[in-house]
Amino acid sequence: VRFLHEELWDDARSLYSVADALINPTTLDTFCLIGLEAMSMRLPVITTQYAGISELLTHGENAFILESPSDPAPIAEACLKLLEPDVRLRMAENARQFAVSRSWEEPALLHLRRYGALRNRKSVELAGVPQGVDAAV
Repeated sequence: VRFLHEELWDDARSLYSVADALINPTTLDTFCLIGLEAMSMRLPVITTQYAGISELLTHGENAFILESPSDPAPIAEACLKLLEPDVRLRMAENARQFAVSRSWEEPALLHLRRYGALRNRKSVELAGVPQGVDAAV
């Protein structure tokens, strides 16, 4: 295990490209964007049930999800499993497929469609207001 300091890399992609896995034993992380970024670079992720992303992951398929961030034994067990080439390669590919299916574009387009539908509905409602009547929008 080598711990790299921030000044040794210029962006996350250069760090992820030399890593074998991401270990993120978080006690609280509302989503865990770092996990999704790592997964997009085909890195198996070891995280905890306290990472919001864990609700979307499948333990042993695209990540290892630990119950407790303070217990080193499950972290070590997950690392040992990732030493097996077939496990590491399978999880790396599953992680990549998961990350690719979660683009920023998808929720952005959904929001735009919803705003458009609300705007159109409001326009239809205002079209039915008689002349000379003020309508608060």
